Amino acid sequence: MATIREVAKLAKVSSSTVSRVLSGDTEFNVTDETRQAVFQAVKELGYVPYMNRKKGTVKKKNTSLSVGCVFSSMYGNEQVDLNHNRLLSLTEKYLSQENISLSFAVSEHKIADAAQFKEFSQNPPDGIIFMVRATKELYEKIRSVVPCGIGINSYYPGIDNVTYGKERNMEQAVDYLSDLGCRHIAYIGGPGKYDGNLFTSRTFTGYKNTLEKYESYDERYIRNCRWHIDKCYEQTKELLDLSPRPDAIICGSDNISFSVYRAIYERGLRIPEDILIMSGAELPISEFLTPTLTTFEVPYEQIVSTAVDLLLKRLHGYSELPHEIIYPSRLIVRESTRKEPLRATETQL
Repeated sequence: MATIREVAKLAKVSSSTVSRVLSGDTEFNVTDETRQAVFQAVKELGYVPYMNRKKGTVKKKNTSLSVGCVFSSMYGNEQVDLNHNRLLSLTEKYLSQENISLSFAVSEHKIADAAQFKEFSQNPPDGIIFMVRATKELYEKIRSVVPCGIGINSYYPGIDNVTYGKERNMEQAVDYLSDLGCRHIAYIGGPGKYDGNLFTSRTFTGYKNTLEKYESYDERYIRNCRWHIDKCYEQTKELLDLSPRPDAIICGSDNISFSVYRAIYERGLRIPEDILIMSGAELPISEFLTPTLTTFEVPYEQIVSTAVDLLLKRLHGYSELPHEIIYPSRLIVRESTRKEPLRATETQL
């Protein structure tokens, strides 16, 4: 059975154009020549659209759709990113509920390879999900082949993005630790974009802006591990050598907290008695660390479900301006920060 992608290819238009022409969208400006090219391609290929009985409009069967995903390769780090694994698993789950296949999931490094991109462009999916903030050049190159895309934590202009309040999480984290009496709050994490710059991270920006509000931002307590667990381990030891030593460390995500714990324990220090630890994004395994990790519960199920719904709407002709949907997170206080507030006259060295 022919697919809408095959119709689009024969008519030399995008899949979304085919969808909107066949749906009879009166607000869609298209030339008579393009419209006839679509109808001719439908006739030649024998493409059979699905009739939406409720609205009486034409709608493509989801079974003929395919979606691809581009995710981060951890800036060259070969370690497994458990957060990306979770997002990919949820994406496949929600796509399958719509009878849509996840045709491929590839890192931005691999798809940037000339041979890989050529293969991708010869048989592109109908839609693309970006789970990475790759270079502008790569993003535009992919969009030239697959115009219909959506972002999850990617923040690209021109497409919808579904994410969580990273800046707000850090504001809460710094406020919470400050209320406990912490005055030397360190941060270790990675960039938000492939450029390696920590200042492209919304999580770090939230941390920095909130500490500046308290007039206690100090660059000595910042480390950019680029999400590498081994580099995070070494940089945590550097933080512990500072004077005064940090009384708290915020990890950009749970994924690197294991390295922070190890470095602290090897120094003979205790969590939370000697130093408090918390994170900006929760993994299920954080509940089983010793001590359990204070972190933020991110509504990944809602994020991915919303992203898939938006992508389907775009594939079926939805043409409103791109949305950015930001879901709130919930602070989960656990043992790694369970400490009595310091008295105002005390300082922690």
